[in-house]
Amino acid sequence: MILSDGSVHGVGTDERTSSASAVKPLWTAAAIDAAGLAAVEPSAPAAIVSSSNHAAGEMIDLAGGIDNVNRWVHDVAGLEDTDLAVWSFGTRRVSSLVSGNRTTVGDLARFYERLHRRQLLEPAETERLMGWLRQTPRQLSPFDGALVDRLPSAVAETALHKTGWLPPGHRANNSPLIIDGGLVVLPDGDWFALALSNSNGKSYIRSVKWLGLAACLIYVLVADHLDHDCGHQDDPPYSLG
Repeated sequence: MILSDGSVHGVGTDERTSSASAVKPLWTAAAIDAAGLAAVEPSAPAAIVSSSNHAAGEMIDLAGGIDNVNRWVHDVAGLEDTDLAVWSFGTRRVSSLVSGNRTTVGDLARFYERLHRRQLLEPAETERLMGWLRQTPRQLSPFDGALVDRLPSAVAETALHKTGWLPPGHRANNSPLIIDGGLVVLPDGDWFALALSNSNGKSYIRSVKWLGLAACLIYVLVADHLDHDCGHQDDPPYSLG
C-alpha cells in the first residue's frame, strides 16, 4: 500500500508473482503513450473492463510490440519487477528481453499511485484510462471485484482497480491465483494505492473473499471509518486487534 504522503506499507511487496490480467492497464497505458487515445479507444474498454485477452494483445501491438511494453513499464512507469514475456492470444508475441509474466504488489501499487499523480500520461489520456478503471466490476464474483466489493458503495464507485486470476495447474501457478491492484479515494479526498495477491488458497471464492476483507479493513484503518462493517455473514471471526 502507498499512502498519499508517499509512504509504503505492506508485507512481501517486492515478491514477484504471476501477473495475470492485473497488468492489462499497464499495457494500455503503454499503448496510449505510443499510439494515442484515438487508436486505443476502440479496444481498450474490452481489454480493461471485460478483460478480453485478444483486446489486451491489441494493446501490446499498439504499444509497438511486447519489448516496447517492457521498455515503457521499466523506463517510463519505473516498475523494475514487472515483465511481460509472452502473450499468445490472436498471435504469438515473445519477448527477447525478459522471461516470465511477472509483477509485484509493490509495482502495481506504484503504477496506480503514479497514474493518479498524473506522472505517466497527458491529462486527457490519464482521465480516459482512469475512467475505464472505474468501469471494472464493483461486486464480488469468483474471479473479480475483490478490491472494492466490501468498501462503502460511494467509495467503491470512484475507486480504480483491475483484477487478475490464473487457474490451478497453469504453468505459471500451481494453485488458484487472485491478484488485484487499484486506488481508493477516501471521503475526505485523501487516497491510497493498494495491491493484494493470494496464490495459496484452496478455492477462488475463498481467495477473493480474503482479498476483499483485507482491502476493506485497510480502508477502515486509513480512513478512520471504524463504524463501517467489513464483514459478511459467512466470514470467519476477525478483529482489528
